[in-house]
Amino acid sequence: MKKTIVLFGIMIALSACAPLQPLNNAQMGNQASSQWQWSSASWTPPPPAELEGEFVEAPAVVSGTLNESLEEAGMLVLGGSGSVRITIFTNYGCAYCNEFSTDMLPKLLSDFVAQGKLDIGIMVVPLKKYPNSSLEAAALLCAAAHGKGLAMHEVLTDAKTRDRKSLQSMAKTLGMTVKEFTKCLDSKETKNLLADQQAFINEHAVTLIPAFILNEEKRVGLPLYADLRGWIKEQLAR
Repeated sequence: MKKTIVLFGIMIALSACAPLQPLNNAQMGNQASSQWQWSSASWTPPPPAELEGEFVEAPAVVSGTLNESLEEAGMLVLGGSGSVRITIFTNYGCAYCNEFSTDMLPKLLSDFVAQGKLDIGIMVVPLKKYPNSSLEAAALLCAAAHGKGLAMHEVLTDAKTRDRKSLQSMAKTLGMTVKEFTKCLDSKETKNLLADQQAFINEHAVTLIPAFILNEEKRVGLPLYADLRGWIKEQLAR
């Protein structure tokens, strides 16, 4: 009886010390958009501890205090005086994208854009799995045409419902009239911008989001802020 108890105790101890096995692809499902995939095989990220030690978090930049513009390709651009640009491909139905916009975009605005070092381009990627995403992309364009692009991006990120009626209410809250906003949503000019936007997305082969292009180098997935910051600093140093 004592030997049995001893053996049972040893088995429990060994099982407690056994290393956990990582899930395989089939177990994890399609999570490619959650992984930070570096397109440059030679790139080695700096030690996270070193980056975190250098980082001093600045106050968040409030929308409306930065220059913004709407480019012909259908892209909202924040800044305008930076030496490099990072383009962010997003969708408001994408949880990882919204996590980036909530947690990391304000830091980029404070750390780089407000310092005149970086411009940020934001482009919505319409996806069939999110039926309203083309309408949301149009709403961002229409708001950007009135200098309310970043404000609309923030509202869309936080919104639980983004149907036509909800978008009209958002526009009204941001100081646009429902009539002019609705006219913009349905205008030929906006449809042409959406077509240009899709052409840009196709040209850069963006199929997973969030995705980022910095000086023609593309990376996919939700990054750690330390890695993203290190990537930008590396490009600025060139």
